[in-house]
Amino acid sequence: MIRNDGAKALLRFSNRAAVLALGLAGLVNMAMVAMAAQVVMQGFVGFRIPLWLGRLVTMVPSFVVVALGVDAIQVLILSQVVLSLILPIPMIALLILRRSRDVMGSYANGRLTMATAIAAAAVVLVLNLLLVLQIAGVPLPALAAIG
Repeated sequence: MIRNDGAKALLRFSNRAAVLALGLAGLVNMAMVAMAAQVVMQGFVGFRIPLWLGRLVTMVPSFVVVALGVDAIQVLILSQVVLSLILPIPMIALLILRRSRDVMGSYANGRLTMATAIAAAAVVLVLNLLLVLQIAGVPLPALAAIG
């Protein structure tokens, strides 16, 4: 049996590791969204917003969550789930744009690159489908045997 002070220390270190890991994941996501949003807005759409406004819009929700006192770890986990569910939308859009010679000219993807990209998108879509089914409570017996 674990002593009470040992359990507290274990929980404290576990929480620190979770906050660090999710914080780093959040920073990576923010960087990707800021670089991707900027490129899309400026390049494809021709619409430019001030950098400070873009950062403000992306940071306000996190400040609201902290101000409301919501459990930050649960919100980070939920945000990662939502991001994973939204990920196929830009992936499919990029697949369509990257194979179009009208849009990309000589930089359009070749067959091997497209096949690899479609396979990666399919994996993400299947994993997301499994996640949605699991959240909905649909029993997945084949996965239960694995996990």
